[in-house]
Amino acid sequence: MLWLCVHLPHLGLDERARLTPETHLALVEHQGGRVIVLDADEWSRDLGVQNGMPLAAAYSLVSNLKAVTRDPSMEEAALKRLGVWALQFTSRVCLIQPQRLLLEVGGSLRLFGGARSLYRQISEGVAGLGYRHVMAMAPTPLAAEWLAVSGSGSCLKTDDLRCQLEPLPVHVLGLPKVQIQAMTAMGITRLAQLFRLPGAALGRRFGPTLKVQLEQALGQRADPRPALQPPDRFMASLPLAAEVDQAPALLFPLRRLLEEMCGFLRGRDGAVQRIQLQLRPARGAIQTVDLHLLAPSRDSGHWLEMMQQRLERLVLAQPVIELALWAGHLLPFTPERTGLFDLDGNLHHNPAPLLERLRARLGEDAVHGVDGLADHRPERAWALCPPGQGSAEVISKNHNRPLWLLGQPQRLDSSQGLPVVGRTLRLCAGPERIETGWWDNGEIARDYYLGIDAEGARLWVYRDRYSGYWFLHGYFA
Repeated sequence: MLWLCVHLPHLGLDERARLTPETHLALVEHQGGRVIVLDADEWSRDLGVQNGMPLAAAYSLVSNLKAVTRDPSMEEAALKRLGVWALQFTSRVCLIQPQRLLLEVGGSLRLFGGARSLYRQISEGVAGLGYRHVMAMAPTPLAAEWLAVSGSGSCLKTDDLRCQLEPLPVHVLGLPKVQIQAMTAMGITRLAQLFRLPGAALGRRFGPTLKVQLEQALGQRADPRPALQPPDRFMASLPLAAEVDQAPALLFPLRRLLEEMCGFLRGRDGAVQRIQLQLRPARGAIQTVDLHLLAPSRDSGHWLEMMQQRLERLVLAQPVIELALWAGHLLPFTPERTGLFDLDGNLHHNPAPLLERLRARLGEDAVHGVDGLADHRPERAWALCPPGQGSAEVISKNHNRPLWLLGQPQRLDSSQGLPVVGRTLRLCAGPERIETGWWDNGEIARDYYLGIDAEGARLWVYRDRYSGYWFLHGYFA
């Protein structure tokens, strides 16, 4: 087994920084009647702000510092969202409160091109979501945690674990401050000194738990971890830093929600065909944007492009202060063929992306497919349908029918019993007699011909058998 730990030392601050960009922040907490700085941005740190410093002292160093109170529930929700996103890399993700993720990636190495490639992809993904992090790999989950917390790199072999862990400082154990101080008073500052202590002496001085932890870190004792259970559907919300009154400006924060959604879908080996974006104002009614694709997808770039087309035409009823994204029913994911030809040797072309772009820009009611109906009357032999859902079987059987029919047949003049369009048409094929519809008050009796005019255009004309008049009904390509 191989474990990867994602340590997020600035999780609380990163969540707040996303909501208040371009602001110098300090994450604070009330401790014993005082307000203490827990974390601060890099610019404030360069000016001397440190963890554990009273907020009043931090204000004296950075006058425009903005203090935000730590919200554990916000951090917990962010960690869970990140864990759901990480399921695309492995089926086993563990949440280690309050700031760590554990991924069992031993079975994923071949799929993602090896340990180095997998490490890079996860690191780039976490950074893309806006989180500063430190990562490490190790054969045991506890060793991966300690290496990530200390920033000491990775260890891929069990035989090298002890050698890699011995130089680490004892604070990586995460023990209470009193125990760490007791170790320091005894001169124990590195894990190597703990490894050399006899087990009985270790348990007597620091309790049995520490001995168990050291054995688990070295792989000498089992270390079961509860895995994250992914939700059945994706739902996530994102507060905005300030009210937004132009819909296209929502694309930047929406990108993050779509990345999280598609990570969840890849982890579930599924895709969705419909999403709903809720635009929540500070007060008033919620505005929704529904987006429906022709085929299930889990490509965040494609979803973002389709949503961009919708938002560019959307007028916000009220300024938006929060986004909420809901993904529809989870569907099986079928990878798109990437070869030039399909299995039958025919040229492969997928029109779905073009149709989806047209529907997103023009509206779903403006783009249709054509479905063939089993009716001999040309004007009743087709119907509009959603793109991609029409049956071409009925249409393909009528090779002598044009695809371009006039909305209403156009009456023609005649000369010596032949139709005239500028000049007398030359009839090349026909007649095709269609006499039907007596049962539904749509009775017709027509003789259809293929006519060619003076310029070589091919026309579909018929003579009404009741009146004897000629009509133009369509054009061939």
